[in-house]
Amino acid sequence: MNKLLPYVLLLCLIASCKGKRSLIYVGRIPLQVEIADSPEKRERGLSGRRKIDSGMLFIFEKQDIYPFWMKDTHIPLSIAFIDRDGVIISIQDMAPLYKNRLYIPPKPILYALEVEMGWFEKNDVNVGDSVNIQR
Repeated sequence: MNKLLPYVLLLCLIASCKGKRSLIYVGRIPLQVEIADSPEKRERGLSGRRKIDSGMLFIFEKQDIYPFWMKDTHIPLSIAFIDRDGVIISIQDMAPLYKNRLYIPPKPILYALEVEMGWFEKNDVNVGDSVNIQR
């Protein structure tokens, strides 16, 4: 038996625990994201993590107002609220472990994208820019 097999299996298990990933384009910037497309994944979000590799894309079943909070989330994040057409309608910075504040989109959304705080500014991504999401 290959001595590396247990390590390869462990790496595969760790990768699968983080959930499915997808490549999206934020403006013209490619970004590998973890997908949160079920109520359980959306509720868990990035809570409990100490770092993220790229971002998390929240996908909802219908366009509506979905508030976010930072309970048990240790990483300072920025969130882009995205409408059904893939247009960013709001970008907000979110303080870690701040459970007494809700971050609410100004209009109904179908998607939300969380990344490390400052990512949007660093990549010159603004309200009105498009996000290309393959579903």
